[in-house]
Amino acid sequence: MNEALVNSLQNESLENRVFHAARELFYHKGYYATSTREIALKAGTSETGVFRKYPSKYDLLMAVYNDAWGVFNKALGSSSLDDPRREIIRIFTLLSKLYKTDPLTIAFMLINTGNTDTLLIERKDQAIISE
Repeated sequence: MNEALVNSLQNESLENRVFHAARELFYHKGYYATSTREIALKAGTSETGVFRKYPSKYDLLMAVYNDAWGVFNKALGSSSLDDPRREIIRIFTLLSKLYKTDPLTIAFMLINTGNTDTLLIERKDQAIISE
């Protein structure tokens, strides 16, 4: 590992390092293809370090997923159902804007439309959300 990467990792908490490593690996490789060993290596810790912060790989996936929805909901703010068409346009505009600035976070939210099982499906090149 290069010195700059080691220094940047040391400035983040273990929980943040594990979270961000998992988020990136889940996005690029998929949930099943990502091992906790890979997450630990990318986060600069051991598998024990990963499990110290997250009881299971699935709990880590849910943390990534819930964080994505939190980011979106915070950006969305309160909704008004006075004009549903305008609200739908506002939501899609916001999704597009957020996806341009933070594709990893928003991709987790968009990939799943209410059923967490879709997060477990291996990403394919034909997916709606792609690099």
